[in-house]
Amino acid sequence: MFQFLFRATCLLVAFGGMAFVGYGLRVAIAPPNEEATGAELKVMCQECGRVEVARVKQIRACFCSECGNPVGEAWRCLAPDCRKVFPFVMRRPRNRAAGKAGLRDWFEAHACPYCRSLRTEPVPVEEERSPKTKAKGASPSAKPVPAKRKGR
Repeated sequence: MFQFLFRATCLLVAFGGMAFVGYGLRVAIAPPNEEATGAELKVMCQECGRVEVARVKQIRACFCSECGNPVGEAWRCLAPDCRKVFPFVMRRPRNRAAGKAGLRDWFEAHACPYCRSLRTEPVPVEEERSPKTKAKGASPSAKPVPAKRKGR
């Protein structure tokens, strides 16, 4: 009986070790997955105003592909007399302890910087796509935003 349990345990350990080594080789040899991760957003440069579509994992780590300055998510004002597009950047709350943003801070962050209207919304990515691209379901041909600043 002891010999049977010993052999069974040795077989289980051998198969487990082979599976572990096989997985390790597959991960080491397989080509890296080049698919971009993160949400597809319209981003706008805070300095030059360039608007582009990019896959964004963390907006604070993204920079403009033209001038290298930080970008924000592209939002637009819905006020009838304004209708401007602006980069939305969540700022640290003023006169509050770190991480203690209140409802007032949230409203101030989402207000239009030109007319101070609270009627704002993110610019949808679909507006820029052609009907042909929508039908195929392909991603847009825009370049991803680089992760490092240029020349700084």
